[in-house]
Amino acid sequence: MKTIIVIIILSLCSFSNSYIFAIEPSIDVSDLKKSISERNYYQEEYEIIDNIQFEIKYDPDNYANYTALAFYCNYVGLYAKALEAIKLQIKYAPENGYWDIIYGNLAKTYMDLGRIDEAKKPILKSLKYNPENIIDHVHLLNFYVLKKQYKEAASEFKVLSGLDKDKDFYHDVYKWRVGNDKDSKDMVPLFEETVKINPDSYLAHRVLGVALRDSSKDIKKDLPVVMKSLNKALELNPKYVPTYIAIANTYMYMAIATKKKAYYNDSLRWLGKAHKLDP
Repeated sequence: MKTIIVIIILSLCSFSNSYIFAIEPSIDVSDLKKSISERNYYQEEYEIIDNIQFEIKYDPDNYANYTALAFYCNYVGLYAKALEAIKLQIKYAPENGYWDIIYGNLAKTYMDLGRIDEAKKPILKSLKYNPENIIDHVHLLNFYVLKKQYKEAASEFKVLSGLDKDKDFYHDVYKWRVGNDKDSKDMVPLFEETVKINPDSYLAHRVLGVALRDSSKDIKKDLPVVMKSLNKALELNPKYVPTYIAIANTYMYMAIATKKKAYYNDSLRWLGKAHKLDP
């Protein structure tokens, strides 16, 4: 097994180096070398990457190869290599109707690498090619959230809601940030700003209520302000089932905090309303 691993490493390093100097000597493949242990899991994808690199060695001007290389490197988490592939894709590709996607991919890869400041320029460029590209607007929204530019983020929420009225971008961002080990209280200023800019959005009011609830250190004390946001969301759209569930969960939190049976009953009552709307 050790012999096989050594052969793979030597072959990969040799192949990578010849590949680098065949096109762009600045390409960083250290992430590819570090990921050799993952090759069993992504065996097919790594074989494809190797094949693409072989094609590039003999046809370095073919932008389609860089498109494929960027895709597969991104898929297996080789973001630094994907970044360089996208740059070469831009270098060799003719300007066409897909450039909004290409620059959007460039921006996302910068963010995947944690190079947030470098993401904004390609995002804005992608939106020049297609101002209604929802994915690129999501990238711009994510950029503003990560930079804590909450007024700008709130405006992007409004743009996105106009482009897709059925999608809850607000709660998606909340889940993304809290799911990345961020304290939910960090989201309260964002959604407070969002409610100011989008006062008629039931989605904004609902997620503000959820953020206020989840960040509360004393749910009994904070219940009125939480319910104010959730009730406003309900007033704006009485048919949106997730608002009913958010209220039910809030009463469940209260039941746990107070050990009062009445709050359990309230929680069940609101779940019953949600079920009635969508059995």
